[in-house]
Amino acid sequence: VDTAHALIVVLDAGGRIVLFNKACERLTDYRFEEVQSRLVWDFLLLPEEAAGVRAAIENLHAGQFPDQYRNHWVSKSGEFRLIEWSNSAVTDESGRVIQIIATGIDVTERERTEQALREKQQLQRVLLDNIPDAAWLKDAEGRYTEVNQNFIDILLDDASDPIGKTGFD
Repeated sequence: VDTAHALIVVLDAGGRIVLFNKACERLTDYRFEEVQSRLVWDFLLLPEEAAGVRAAIENLHAGQFPDQYRNHWVSKSGEFRLIEWSNSAVTDESGRVIQIIATGIDVTERERTEQALREKQQLQRVLLDNIPDAAWLKDAEGRYTEVNQNFIDILLDDASDPIGKTGFD
């Protein structure tokens, strides 16, 4: 568990931490001794996300596992990290949840990169659509990846879609 790169946290049935692996310690700067027996929503979560995590735990108690969930963790220094969780539960002989096992991946940087890409694509689209002439973008193989409306109006005589095609097509 401590050699895994994934975040692994085990909670008791009430949401108190019983295991907090080294990846969790590195991400949050909390040592296991500091978090042991504490409720996750008391210090690791954004206040506005605590109710959602409690609801996810209730769903696990209702037998809805495994499940997936996303929320932010707050490190000791106050940094927010977006985590994608896969959750499951350990039950006793009667099916009652006795522990919750959550395995998480920090997706903060991926989300930031994807947001920056979306913003760049939006800017690219605005620029392309405001060029008064036919304008296009092509990939390294010469296939159209983007065209503006003027390209369509001037160069296409039907409703064909040039995206993915070359000028020879």
